[in-house]
Amino acid sequence: MSFSEVPLNTRNWVIFPPLPSAQSAAAKLNELAAAGVNDAFVVKDAAWRNAISLGLYANAEMAERRVREVESKSVLGTRIELLPRKGTDYYYVIRSEDADALKDLDTIKQAYPNSELSRVACRS
Repeated sequence: MSFSEVPLNTRNWVIFPPLPSAQSAAAKLNELAAAGVNDAFVVKDAAWRNAISLGLYANAEMAERRVREVESKSVLGTRIELLPRKGTDYYYVIRSEDADALKDLDTIKQAYPNSELSRVACRS
């Protein structure tokens, strides 16, 4: 059995991946500013420490436009990460070829009284 947690509402984050140190992140930020990318900052949060944030966007099109804009200034290596919106609900995609394993989901649901359980056909 495998499962994945999927947020219902997300934002698109354009970032330059984490660099090895705060000094290298500061140097990269200076390079970006010299290239004309001024609306960026170094991320301080542990999971993304020393990454360079280039903005949060409501949809993929806007984020892709930002990536193209930055690339037009010869800044390569950015990527788009999906981030859950604050307060969003999640759904779990559970895959199993064993039908008996899925029977345990009713037991698991009891631990989460506000959850909903439904089965959907797999996408082909």
